[in-house]
Amino acid sequence: MSFQSSELWSRAFASQAGETAEETAARVRLSSALTRARETTSVLLGEIDGQLKNFTIHDITHVDALWEYADLIAGPNCHLNPVEAFVLGAAFLVHDAGMVLPAVGGVEELRRDEYFWRAHLFDAFVQHLGREPDEGEIASPPREILDSAVTAMLRERHASMAGVLVTKTWSWEGKQYCLIEDAYLRDALGPSIGRIAAFHGCPIASFDTIFGEVGRNGAPASLPAAWSYDVLKLALLLRAADAAHLDDRRAPRWLAALRRPAGPSLPHWQFQALLNRPLFIAESNALRYEAHEPFSADKAEAWWLAYDSLRSVDHELAAADALLRDQRSEADRFQARGVQNVRSPTQFSQCLPVVGWRPIDCAVQIEDPTVLIRRLGGEELYGNNFTAPIRELLQNGVDAVLARRVVEDNQAVGKIEVELAADAEGSWSLSVSDDGIGMDEDILTTYLLSFGKSFWRSTHALQKFPQLFGKKFRSIGRFGIGFFSIFMFSERVSITTRFFDSGAEDFRTLSFRDGLKSRPVIHATSKDERPKGFNTRVSAHIKHNVFERILQTEQFRVSNLSGMAIHDAFEIILARIAPALPVDLILKTATDETKVIGGNDWVDIKPVKLFERLNGTFGWMRKNRKGKKKNVNDWLFDAMRPIYAVDDESKSKPMGRLAFFPAEFMFGENLLSTRNECCSVLVGAFLATRINRLAGLVMGDATRAARDEAVVDTRKLDWASWIREQCDIMADGLSSAPFSDQAHAAAGLLDLGGIPRRLNIVMSNSGPHSLNSVGSWIDKRQNFTLHLVGYIGPDVEPPEDVLIGNTVWFDHGPSILQGITPKSLPDVILEICKEYWGNSSAIRHEVSLGSWMFSRIN
Repeated sequence: MSFQSSELWSRAFASQAGETAEETAARVRLSSALTRARETTSVLLGEIDGQLKNFTIHDITHVDALWEYADLIAGPNCHLNPVEAFVLGAAFLVHDAGMVLPAVGGVEELRRDEYFWRAHLFDAFVQHLGREPDEGEIASPPREILDSAVTAMLRERHASMAGVLVTKTWSWEGKQYCLIEDAYLRDALGPSIGRIAAFHGCPIASFDTIFGEVGRNGAPASLPAAWSYDVLKLALLLRAADAAHLDDRRAPRWLAALRRPAGPSLPHWQFQALLNRPLFIAESNALRYEAHEPFSADKAEAWWLAYDSLRSVDHELAAADALLRDQRSEADRFQARGVQNVRSPTQFSQCLPVVGWRPIDCAVQIEDPTVLIRRLGGEELYGNNFTAPIRELLQNGVDAVLARRVVEDNQAVGKIEVELAADAEGSWSLSVSDDGIGMDEDILTTYLLSFGKSFWRSTHALQKFPQLFGKKFRSIGRFGIGFFSIFMFSERVSITTRFFDSGAEDFRTLSFRDGLKSRPVIHATSKDERPKGFNTRVSAHIKHNVFERILQTEQFRVSNLSGMAIHDAFEIILARIAPALPVDLILKTATDETKVIGGNDWVDIKPVKLFERLNGTFGWMRKNRKGKKKNVNDWLFDAMRPIYAVDDESKSKPMGRLAFFPAEFMFGENLLSTRNECCSVLVGAFLATRINRLAGLVMGDATRAARDEAVVDTRKLDWASWIREQCDIMADGLSSAPFSDQAHAAAGLLDLGGIPRRLNIVMSNSGPHSLNSVGSWIDKRQNFTLHLVGYIGPDVEPPEDVLIGNTVWFDHGPSILQGITPKSLPDVILEICKEYWGNSSAIRHEVSLGSWMFSRIN
């Protein structure tokens, strides 16, 4: 069908009885200008295939078909004046022209928006390779990644580029070229054409924001005054026609045979290749789509995509009709107001038949979402850990602050305040506030309340804040379930928030008054309710018995709680939950404000202070051993040294502060009581689990959504340098310690992959030996036996030609510390034998469990 045979076109540009010479000249001018613009744009749109080969047809034939679909949707009672027809036709021409890479300035122009460019490259790497790119790959991406990212960028921005292309000028050999040659029409009508074309990529609810409440414009001064144009009608007609144009002309089978579409594009080609042009059914004021052959089982995915696509067309037509019904007269409504038979798959299969299978909508259904949320977002996930909701609230605050730092490129912002207050009933009010990026109403209601839907992993986040992706922002929250943990300890919850750069009047409060049993209520926040100095505040009412469960959670229990103020105990728990926060954490009570954590202060605070933050002093560590100076064993805590990522050559960002802790020595010095899990394994800034034989903290990776289990891949850390340093520190600090303490420590260091050369590790008849000194003893012998025993007392005196070594089963958590290659004492002794006897002269064999014979071959 020719675009000029469209009824809307023909009625608009046909001569009218009684028209003036001025009107005739204006009508011809507009018709001719639009025809010439079509010829020019036809060449431009032909370039789309060069970049978007997998896309269905977006060339001039698609534009011409939009006139046909506009006729079908608007109906015979819809009339356009010449200005309206020109504006609509020009918007048809440019609405997809932004997908022409050369037209928008090529890759170089896309690169100008650094955040947008980096964000899409980052996303393409993750989609194709399942990993994040490094800076070198971002700077020079492989062709496949580059093409994928550019395609995504063009698809996302093509609508918004339409306004630019209407007035854009291209130069060649001293001449300038424009899509609309008539400069007056281009200047007078171009902005409206661009906005109408761009509107097809915006939510329909944004019409008033883009066009104003009236949605009508007066005619340009040089054209007849009666030819005002209805922007609302034109914008809705373009949206509806573009959405509805789904038929086999957009996916010719012969072209599919040439292009061989694959991946996500394939079902688009398959279903459109089977569709006839739709019919208008007057009885239902709806379009009816039919297929000219059934969908076989191997095209089931294409059938479902057709179903979803036509449901979207139905929604678009219904939304357009609702706007016209509310803002225009009955005569202005379009005749097509929906799509037939899209209410269910069974109905739809009457129009798009199937063969060899039945379309049953058997997607996962959740009968009662609140039950699922209570289980998977509460105790079923977190167990009896009633501190988990506090951790999740702090984590959300950290994510928001770090996001704002990236968006504003300002590291100075960032604090979280926890306010704890008792009420007259003996219950508690807990509020967590942050000065982070905040939320608008859409995020608050769409993402925060969507179980399993994380805003930070959404395309909405990429579009709203591409800086977050471009600068490798990493949120701790990934699963979209953490917020719901708050209902473990509270039924009355409220969230007050706004975007950080919004006005005070933009605060919104979402309130739950009976947990998940009833629907929340959202309202504008009164002046008194607005959190001063913060952008988000989450508040919860907690009954006293529930608050006691928080204080008595096993992993965070404060030993002498009975003699301590609630606020003091809660401060200790906050520090243990989040010992490595990158932002300041303030605890506010009725009488005081305390800085619990300074942003990233864990890197350089005194080791003893870090140890106390992680473990406390209550029943754990006693520094005042009778008869000894107070700080005699500070060297042990000073052993908590930074450990870095193996690729962090600049040592700019430690991944932990760790020390080897010789537990037997600690017990002997009365520094440690029964519990010795002194090392905190963190996920992000938050405690996940603990391990023994080490002290300090180290970053790990969560192994489940609750983030209460984690692993540490030591292969990603400079473990070798750290363990060498620990071997030296232990040798100096334990130089005067009994042999048993040194031997236990040496065995533990071997187990962690170290070689403790200066610690005494074996006992002979002549006394204890280190790995450095035992060689001279070995060199004097033809053979000897190494016995490994569980404990070596101070009075052990082995017989001649026997070494006694210490062995203890060290449970560092093998499932937590990964990538360590433990050193075996028999293997180390064999290497020393080879050093002194010669490689070919030393042999070893096991004579019994825990005993080895070493022999020199002459």
